[in-house]
Amino acid sequence: MVQAMIRTEAQRLSLEAVGALSWANDEPEWLQERRREAWRIYESIPMPKPTDEEWRRTDLSGLVLDEVLPFVADGASVATLGELPRDLRQALGEMQTGGLLVQRNSDAAYRRLDPELEKRGVLFIDLETAARDYPELVQQYLLGEALPPSYGKFAALHAAFWSGGMLLYVPRGVEIDIPLRAHTWMDIPRMGIFPHTLVVLEPGAKALLLDEYVSPTLDGLNLASAGVEIYLGEGAQLTYAQAQDWGRNKLQYWTCCAGTPGRSSPWASSPLLPDTPLPCSCPINTPPPPSSWCVRSNQ
Repeated sequence: MVQAMIRTEAQRLSLEAVGALSWANDEPEWLQERRREAWRIYESIPMPKPTDEEWRRTDLSGLVLDEVLPFVADGASVATLGELPRDLRQALGEMQTGGLLVQRNSDAAYRRLDPELEKRGVLFIDLETAARDYPELVQQYLLGEALPPSYGKFAALHAAFWSGGMLLYVPRGVEIDIPLRAHTWMDIPRMGIFPHTLVVLEPGAKALLLDEYVSPTLDGLNLASAGVEIYLGEGAQLTYAQAQDWGRNKLQYWTCCAGTPGRSSPWASSPLLPDTPLPCSCPINTPPPPSSWCVRSNQ
């Protein structure tokens, strides 16, 4: 879990901040090196220009990355939903699910998974814990062939600073018919949030995942840069739904990629969009072609 930071270079988007994040999370050396390499890639790629096709409709003049806090701690996770802040509880509402993961700002805040699913080998945990407890699984897939840091400048920034995040792993032949829900909540102004969703379904597995991102309106510039990686074995089926309900003053960059080992492709990517939710829902049982599956809309 991210600990409180002293106000130094570690409070800016910098290599020092990358190291501070790794140190605070007690990360294994392989993950520390992946973050450092992602930062090197980030620095080597120039900022997008208005003449670039993907960015020609995006105004980057208000993007001052030096003003963005790379991560902020909120303290220990809680055992019950009643211990979460009231606004967050209201955003969660009531929904029958087989499991719930809550991330508040940079930290995992709450976890619940149906004991029957745990007995069947399903993993539904925050990615920081997964990297420590299941290193071989995470090392094999995290920021790999589906979404390497070299995908672009902001993908590399995300790879260097992801925090919290989520791992869903479903063993071979296990079918989950009730939705699993991940909810990311941001309520600290002038910070960057970098949640990462990693889904691995073994052959013949089946799951439904609702991935939510919510915040009130916050002061100053707030950056959301998320990544979604989905890896499917032969015959696996995933129904993935993403919902965003951000407040104002938010710039966001989202990259979603799905694939089978040895064959992957981006299926949704967006430039930095101010105050624009990106709702999407799609069944996935083979890697989709490299085109947008998410409907971009102003709501």
